[in-house]
Amino acid sequence: MYPFIAGGAAPNNAEGYTSEESRFCFSGSLNKTLVKGKIVFCDYYIDSDPPIEAGAVGAVFQSGLYKDYAFAYGLPLSNLNLDDGKKVFSYVDGTENPTATIFKTQVEDQFSPFVVSFSSRGPNPATADLLKVYKMNLSFGLHVTHTKLGYTSRQLELITGNTSSCSEVTNGTVWDLNYPSFTLSTTPGNSVTRVFHRTVTNVGSAVSTYNVVVKSPPQLVIKVQPSVLSFKSLGQKLVTVGAEVGNSVISGALIWDDGVHQVRSPVVAYSNLLG
Repeated sequence: MYPFIAGGAAPNNAEGYTSEESRFCFSGSLNKTLVKGKIVFCDYYIDSDPPIEAGAVGAVFQSGLYKDYAFAYGLPLSNLNLDDGKKVFSYVDGTENPTATIFKTQVEDQFSPFVVSFSSRGPNPATADLLKVYKMNLSFGLHVTHTKLGYTSRQLELITGNTSSCSEVTNGTVWDLNYPSFTLSTTPGNSVTRVFHRTVTNVGSAVSTYNVVVKSPPQLVIKVQPSVLSFKSLGQKLVTVGAEVGNSVISGALIWDDGVHQVRSPVVAYSNLLG
């Protein structure tokens, strides 16, 4: 257990700081003599540099920010939500000689890691038929093709920061991007069918066979050619997706299964109200 102190109780008065600044653990606001060797409680989320500079052995932050992501810090640190932070502050502020310990994080969720909650999932209004994809089973590798998506060479240069260009051979449509996801959109109430071209590369066993598994509601029709991938050589695979889209989003999945690994690609169809 270590001595525990609230940042507001340790202002660096010699440098003109008051408890109104030190409670937030701003840089230079903490009294090194009072904080050194202790865990310090900060009223808001900051980086770990100010507590480290003040000699703290740990820090406890409270904030209303998202709690499903983390960063690396230079000292043991706990980032609490406002409800828990209020309880801890009541303890450190109202207890004589308070103490605390910060334990190592234990990850118990077998499905971790997952997409952070504040990150946009897409689709986006600029390119309606792209779904933002975040994770991919490491037993599969995907080679990405290039496509202009209507951009000029000058626009591509501004985006990439180099002289990237797309030849006529690779200047395909957005549906031919070698994405692990499949997205198609249409105007409300209309049906849509689209053919996607995908090339996959086996990075697992030298010889392996994957069978396709399709999971989708009746109004989302997914056809895959071929339905079995036998990895001895590379080749192009076709996926046809048809959907009857009302005024909502329908989704399914295309899964390649070799009996051990399952490689899942989301399939989404929706009505594009902006289109």
